[in-house]
Amino acid sequence: MFVITNLLFIIAARKDPGYVQKSNSVSFVKLNQYFNTEFLCPTCEVLRPNGAKHCSICNKCVDRYDHHCQWLNTCIGIGNHTYFYLYLVSIWVYLILVNFTCIYDINLQVSDLSLRSATFTWISSPLAGQIVYDISICLVLVISVFFTLPVSLLLLVQT
Repeated sequence: MFVITNLLFIIAARKDPGYVQKSNSVSFVKLNQYFNTEFLCPTCEVLRPNGAKHCSICNKCVDRYDHHCQWLNTCIGIGNHTYFYLYLVSIWVYLILVNFTCIYDINLQVSDLSLRSATFTWISSPLAGQIVYDISICLVLVISVFFTLPVSLLLLVQT
């Protein structure tokens, strides 16, 4: 799942989001004469299709502009929206797998701890190592849940 998530990250970041190309055959002055100014971008000097917007970060017009993604450092538009959505789904599945693995591992280790003797010395006891291990698993679980919630919200918004 880690490899799939990273592969989708690379594809979504590198794919053209659908930048609107400037026409070399028609000048911007001619476009101003024949088209309504709300369909023209003065910065890019292009005729924007319906749903296209100008990204102030990339300084380009994007067809069916959704947003500029800080994770990917690119715009999300008609060209890479599918890959971006698949990337979000793969992150969500990856985080859910991490959550379940941590929960399963903590439950397994807690039942294992109850069978051990209650005496422990911090230097030579395997119980001390088990406690450190369980604390680190709990920390990973908290971080994973912390990131699962916003990714779930992002998936909900993108559908």
